[in-house]
Amino acid sequence: MIAEVIVPSMLAAAMGLDDNFTATGYREYLNQIKKSARDPTDSVEAMLLEQLALAHLSAVRLQASAGIAVGLESVKVMNAAAARILAEFRRTALRGPTGVGSGIGRQPTTFR
Repeated sequence: MIAEVIVPSMLAAAMGLDDNFTATGYREYLNQIKKSARDPTDSVEAMLLEQLALAHLSAVRLQASAGIAVGLESVKVMNAAAARILAEFRRTALRGPTGVGSGIGRQPTTFR
């Protein structure tokens, strides 16, 4: 129950868009992501999906902020931060919940 309330509320606060989207909206967003990932039953896998969603939204927010930033140094800092988040996003997504390369876009490794 905590994950159904606290995680979307914290996501809204972290994004700074809680005036635009409610915790219910973020919960629906997270539920859609989990559904398209075949509704993981493993709680760690579900948390990793939530973290990937936060990383994705954070990178987008940073890139949007860089687009309207005043001053070259501000643009550089925001774009560099977005690039670091996106790099970690890719590493996490490709590694997968088991850490052995069974991430998004890959078939699970089968041992015979």
